[in-house]
Amino acid sequence: MSKVFQIFGTALLEGFHAGIEFEVESVKKVHPKPEYILNVTNDDSLRNSGVEVITKPLPYQQAVDSHKWLFTNGLVLADPSEACTELGSIHVHVNFSDQTEEKVQQFIRLYALMEPYFFEAVAEHRHNNIYCVPVSATNMLRLAMNGVGSFLTDKWHKYCAFNVKPLAQYGTIEFRHLQITSDHSVFENWMQLIHRLYTINLEVEAPPVVSPSFLKKLVVTVTGNPFLTYED
Repeated sequence: MSKVFQIFGTALLEGFHAGIEFEVESVKKVHPKPEYILNVTNDDSLRNSGVEVITKPLPYQQAVDSHKWLFTNGLVLADPSEACTELGSIHVHVNFSDQTEEKVQQFIRLYALMEPYFFEAVAEHRHNNIYCVPVSATNMLRLAMNGVGSFLTDKWHKYCAFNVKPLAQYGTIEFRHLQITSDHSVFENWMQLIHRLYTINLEVEAPPVVSPSFLKKLVVTVTGNPFLTYED
C-alpha cells in the first residue's frame, strides 16, 4: 500500500503533527519563537497591518500551546479589539505524509460524516463563507473514492473547508473552518476535534456501509460527548 509521501514525493513526517496558519489584523510586531514559528508574512486579504503567522509542523500539545503563546506573549497589537475580525481565520494543516492511500480515503469519508459537528464548533459567519465551503455542498467526495493521486489534488477545490489539495505539496490535509480567535478554549476544542478524528481513523477500519452503531461510536468519540447522537 503506497503512502502519501511516496505518491506525491513529499517529505516524510511520522505521526500527528499540525502546522497552524493564524490570520491576525492590527499587528505591530510578532516576537520570534524558533520552536514554534516558521514564517510571518503580510496578507493582502486582511486590513490594518494584517499578517499570517505560520508555525512549523508541531506535535499535538505544542500545536495547542502555540495559540496561547501567540495571543499571550507573541503578538504586539495596535488595537486588540481589531485583531480578530471576520476577515481572519485559522487554518490547521495535519500531517498525512506517513499515511496509506486507504487511510486517507477513509479519513475523507469519516470527516464527511462528521462535517456538521465541525461546523457547529465554529462561528456562524464561517458557515456560509466562500473560503471554507462545506464538502457536502460540492461533488468533491466522489473524487476521493477513486483513490489518492494528482487527479484528486488537482481537482479538489482549495476553498473547501476540508481541503486535501495540500497533500500534493506538503503531505497535509487542511482544516479551514475556524475563525480567528484569541479565546484559547475555542482553539483547544477545535484541535481536540481534529485530533480525535485523526486518532479514530488510525484505530478503526470503517465498513463500506456505515451502521448506526458505528456512526454513534464515531460521533461520541470525535465530539467527546457520550450523550450525543447523530440525529442531534
